[in-house]
Amino acid sequence: GSKFLDLKGTILDRLKTIHGLLKATKEKEQAGFGGDNAKDIIKMQANVREHLRQATDEWKEMDEIYKKEARKKKSKFTPEELEVQSELVRRLYAEIEKVKEVQMRGYTRSRQPDAAVSLNTKALYTDSASSSRKGGSKSASWAGTGG
Repeated sequence: GSKFLDLKGTILDRLKTIHGLLKATKEKEQAGFGGDNAKDIIKMQANVREHLRQATDEWKEMDEIYKKEARKKKSKFTPEELEVQSELVRRLYAEIEKVKEVQMRGYTRSRQPDAAVSLNTKALYTDSASSSRKGGSKSASWAGTGG
């Protein structure tokens, strides 16, 4: 439960950082490659790659936690909660892969500044009302808080 939630938060923070770095890299490139810009761009790109690597490792750990819980005969989560976890793991993977693709295809040289891939954090947080839990709408301990 809590490790899953911690990983989710860490991955979301990394994705936000990566998006900020991609945007900053684009702005630096538009300013030209002269002077320190080239060095700064290389540092930012290396930073993006490192955050992507760490986010991927954390996602793998999160996926393992989900799969281990889903295989249990008597899970501490309801089938609906496990479905929400499954969807969250899937969406985070898709977001990480989308960022990887953008970064690998030379996003900063081939795209318009306003065409930056936006991080959809709202879609990655779960809405407690949608999980149709019996006994009220209290959200699970691992569910997102929105935002």
